[in-house]
Amino acid sequence: MNTVWIASVPLDQPEAEPARRYFTNRGLGSILGDLPVGDVLRLHPNLEYWHQFEDYQPFVLIGRFPTLVSLIRSPCGEPVSLHRTFLTSDGHKAQVPGAAKKLMPPVREGAVTGGAIRFFSVGDHLAVAEGIETGLAVRVATGASVWATVSAGGMKSLVVPESVRSVDIWADRDHSKAGEAAAQALAERLTSESRMVRILLPPGTIPDGEKGCDWLDVLNRKDAAA
Repeated sequence: MNTVWIASVPLDQPEAEPARRYFTNRGLGSILGDLPVGDVLRLHPNLEYWHQFEDYQPFVLIGRFPTLVSLIRSPCGEPVSLHRTFLTSDGHKAQVPGAAKKLMPPVREGAVTGGAIRFFSVGDHLAVAEGIETGLAVRVATGASVWATVSAGGMKSLVVPESVRSVDIWADRDHSKAGEAAAQALAERLTSESRMVRILLPPGTIPDGEKGCDWLDVLNRKDAAA
């Protein structure tokens, strides 16, 4: 993990152009001037992508790609893993046999449980989303201090600092209901800890042919209608 992080560059560096283009392509170009430089998101210029085509077969090196790397911290703030988004040079997800987004193995088993990508420092209020892009869309729309939990499972287990008294959970809406269930589980636990909690779901219905929708979709719809 440390080797990958050290070999990556902050997003304001010339070598990080693929990451800047990626955010712009996703409708998040305005976030680039708002991120803590180099502390949470960086760009590795040439990261290896390995893929296992069948269980019990060896992993195969598919290629090297510019890769957005996002630092995941444990509940106590320790860096424990990296989330990787493999990209093309012009800022799109890399065309690879498996997922273009992958979580790096943690520094030790279970280290990411309760953790998150902490985009911004928090006071008494925190906004929470699953995905990186979803969380940044919430920041663009509201200016709130936001963390991303990476997955529905991560949202369920998220440990919120004691200083936080209110939490807005910007949940995903999907056919499986996994996002809503994770948001509800987190909300119930935080409520039992005497926090004020709101769950916010994207309005409307899921578009035909899509697995779900999130708050980045909402932000882009509003921008398109403007």
